[in-house]
Amino acid sequence: PRFLDKTVLAAPSLAISAMRNELDRIMDLVNRLALAAIRETDAGRGRSKRRAEAVFALVEAVVEFATSLRMEGLSHADSEDLPRVLRIGRYLEEAAQLTPEIETLRLEGSGIRHAPTKAVIERALETMAQVVESFSETPQEADVTNRKTKIIERFQQTYQDAKESILTAAASRTVSVEQVDGLLDALSRTRRVLEQIVKADRLLSIVKARNGQALADDDAPALLEDEPNLGAPLSN
Repeated sequence: PRFLDKTVLAAPSLAISAMRNELDRIMDLVNRLALAAIRETDAGRGRSKRRAEAVFALVEAVVEFATSLRMEGLSHADSEDLPRVLRIGRYLEEAAQLTPEIETLRLEGSGIRHAPTKAVIERALETMAQVVESFSETPQEADVTNRKTKIIERFQQTYQDAKESILTAAASRTVSVEQVDGLLDALSRTRRVLEQIVKADRLLSIVKARNGQALADDDAPALLEDEPNLGAPLSN
């Protein structure tokens, strides 16, 4: 860990700030992990595994740091931020665990004979990459939240298009039943990766935006506006 200095544990506000900074770093690692799964060749697999292991270790370090935090004198705002910090860690951990599914979708999608399905899977992955890259944009950039929302909406559409195309290919027997099952499973789990990253970004934006006063959860940027749930998996 880069920011988890045990000397600040006696000062809850400083400790929360340290965890926030560490989670910001973990978020960047997870984003790079997802982008690598989307765009790298087979040669990048070992590097991706090491990145995932780094994420797991850092999340556990944040959890351990949080459990060592002295609760005496914890402000109301800090007491609201603490569970958010832990949830962010778990979202990022799950995203890292599932990133191999992105690579599975990319590799299996590139190997199928049904050209329309192959093309729409490629579009879905590229749109996902654009969503992930948007999380690296600084809050000062104009219309960042609006841009994120629009890209996520595009991903949702390409996800549905990919799912429909896979089923169409199955009906025409262009793709085998085994391939269909594998593709649909990898597609769903790929979407889950993005969902967890979006939820982590949403909560992290609350913790980072607070200046001595906690924001309510529903004051966060609505990155999945009109979707039924940010706190639960999106419907398939």
